[in-house]
Amino acid sequence: MSTKLDEYEEVRVLGQGAFGKAILVYHKGLNKNFVMKVIAISNMKQTERAEALREAEVLKQFDHPNIVKYVATFMDKRNLYIVMEYADGGDIHQLIEDQKKSGVPMPEDQIMFYFVQILLALKHVHDKKTLHRDLKGQNIFLNKLHAADGKVRLQVKLGDFGVSKVLQSTLEQAQTAVGTPYYLSPEICNQKGYNNKSDVWSLGCILYELCTQQHVFYAQNLKMLLVKILDGKYQPIPSTYSKELQQIVAYMLQKDPNNRPSVAQLVQNPLIAKWIPRLLPADVIKREFPVPKSPSVESKTPSEQIPKTPKKNENSDFGDEVNQGANQVLNSFMNDLKNMKTKDSLGFKLEKTRVFLEKELGLDKFIEVYQLVENGINGGQEQIDQNKIQKVLGAKQGFVNLVVQLLLMENEANQM
Repeated sequence: MSTKLDEYEEVRVLGQGAFGKAILVYHKGLNKNFVMKVIAISNMKQTERAEALREAEVLKQFDHPNIVKYVATFMDKRNLYIVMEYADGGDIHQLIEDQKKSGVPMPEDQIMFYFVQILLALKHVHDKKTLHRDLKGQNIFLNKLHAADGKVRLQVKLGDFGVSKVLQSTLEQAQTAVGTPYYLSPEICNQKGYNNKSDVWSLGCILYELCTQQHVFYAQNLKMLLVKILDGKYQPIPSTYSKELQQIVAYMLQKDPNNRPSVAQLVQNPLIAKWIPRLLPADVIKREFPVPKSPSVESKTPSEQIPKTPKKNENSDFGDEVNQGANQVLNSFMNDLKNMKTKDSLGFKLEKTRVFLEKELGLDKFIEVYQLVENGINGGQEQIDQNKIQKVLGAKQGFVNLVVQLLLMENEANQM
């Protein structure tokens, strides 16, 4: 990546404020557009310059597909220049405004598609002991991904960490009232200490807007807005959305931050968890949701070290080494699942199982088998159409038992 400021050419100004401006720039050598934040520092004190550098330092520590990537930092006598990834698909605020103009409610799947990506980005931020502190639609950008089939898919990119605060301790509470008024949490309005739960409140407000295309709380002036936020009463999202989604919104908009979920708790919600393997690559899931190490080979007895030979399916083809290997992988995973410690959350087990099935069967087969099993399981496992399962899975028919186990775990999670 370039280390010279003069290699970037200005295209146009994207935005301007009291302390500087954001410029769309073009790098000829890379044939790529970037965003350059130009912050005037000539009249700043040394402490203020250090504060201006904070965003660059914050951005450097993040490595996530749903967070704007840091590129480079430059400084001269007049300005600080922060170069970062450019998202060319607009932002969530504009997306909501366009949806409002259409007069049609946003489908729940579309809401979850955007919401879960923002949530995963925020999880990465909080895992780094950092608060965003200014979550709003204008700070959540959309990047256009062009698929081989010509379709364009929008990817969320969380950005603008200009008021982020790095926590020295997870329980440390920031005291400064910052953020955009519509998304301020009750504890900030009360000038009380706050932590990561305030970001959760702000994200709850954004989720509400995705569902309704309206602010949760609205008033003509700041004083009345604060009164409404502190009162905490709002119109629920339409009942046309699932009860699970309604509960998530209500859960995130709890007035008392102690009753509000953390991001880590939210990603374990079954409605949210099932979206994660659809939105993150397997290697990122592995990094963001590390799996506890299974018992080492050395701790096992010699007989336990020998892999058990899977029973041959009478319908499997002879000499099908690939599928035999897949069955061994299945047995190994089932053993790992069985040996998981009781402290491992049910949400974690669910997520690990979904990711494994999607990887081994492919998304289309996994969804088809899941639906076949779900349709039959209410009448007992004997009601599952084994012929259809066999037609879909072939020699991998043994995987149906894990799909059954997945559904049973989901039912258990829904009853918690």
